[in-house]
Amino acid sequence: MEILKFDERLYTLNVEGVHREEIPRIVDPNETETGKGTVVCYHPTKEQLIQLALIIWQVATRKRNALSVRTHQFNVAEQRCTTTRNVLKSHLLPYVDGNQDKARDLCVTLLRENKEALDKYIDGWVIVPRPDSVWVDEDSKGIFICENEGVILVGLNPENYVFLYNK
Repeated sequence: MEILKFDERLYTLNVEGVHREEIPRIVDPNETETGKGTVVCYHPTKEQLIQLALIIWQVATRKRNALSVRTHQFNVAEQRCTTTRNVLKSHLLPYVDGNQDKARDLCVTLLRENKEALDKYIDGWVIVPRPDSVWVDEDSKGIFICENEGVILVGLNPENYVFLYNK
C-alpha cells in the first residue's frame, strides 16, 4: 500500500477540507421551539478518518507516556491509548485484506511516515471530558467531528472524552 498523503490543515483540526453539511432539524409538532434551525454534520473521507485516528492515537499515547507511575490515572490513559489505536487499526483493515497483524504494523508505518508533522502539532492537542451538549451514540464505535460552542472536537463513540486542538 502506498502511504496516504494527509492534509496539513487537519493536524490543527482545521476542518476546511472536510465535507460539511447543514441539514434542517426535524420539526417535532409538540415542541415548536426545538425544531428550528439546522444541524451541522461533518463527513470526513476515509483518508481523513485515518489521519484523525492517527492523531488522536498519538495524543492519547503521549498523555499516557507523560505518566510514569501506575495509578488509576495511568490505567485510564492506557485504556484511551488502546482504544484509539484500535480505532486506527480498524480503519486500516480494508487496506490489508482484514489482517489484524498487518493493520497493526501499518499503524506503526503511518506513525513513522507522519512523525514530523505529528511532532510539529501534537502539543496543541488536549483530551477533555465530552461536553453534555455533545451527544453519544452508544451503538457506534466510530470517530466523529462536531462543533460545540464554536470549537471543533473529535471524539469516539461511546467514550466520555473528546480531543481538541487548543490554538
